[in-house]
Amino acid sequence: MDSKKFETGNVEVGGNSDFFVIAGPCVLEDAETSLEIAKRLMEISAATDVPIIFKGSFDKANRSSISSYRGPGLKKGLDILAQVRQETDFALMTDVHEPGQAGEVAKVVDCLQVPAFLCRQTDLIKQHLAMVFRDSITEAVQLRQRVKCHTIAQFEHFA
Repeated sequence: MDSKKFETGNVEVGGNSDFFVIAGPCVLEDAETSLEIAKRLMEISAATDVPIIFKGSFDKANRSSISSYRGPGLKKGLDILAQVRQETDFALMTDVHEPGQAGEVAKVVDCLQVPAFLCRQTDLIKQHLAMVFRDSITEAVQLRQRVKCHTIAQFEHFA
């Protein structure tokens, strides 16, 4: 594999990888709806030969209205995502809002996302890197050499 490529679940990304799509509901509602969406995405993926990473959020903490639906919460949301994996074998992605969530979420999903409005939260980013680079956080330094990103640059001192 090209050094700029990596896998998330069963999808190869980066470098000269083939086109792929991240798709799913903005926020998870319930297992039935999520599975219905995932099964439709499976059909689309099979028909187009385009790999899909299924993304759904268990908590949308950045809603503009306090009364907006935020999601099913951590436990129920992870249960829903685990059901999606079991029935579809999709690579999974979700966002994490607090450092304490990263470890539990990483047990279920293949890719952790930091919401844009939280990308400067050092403790949250550090926890994400610890989940992604379980064997060696120094891999973050190698990643920095390939991806010009100030957020990743913050972590060179953790290596």
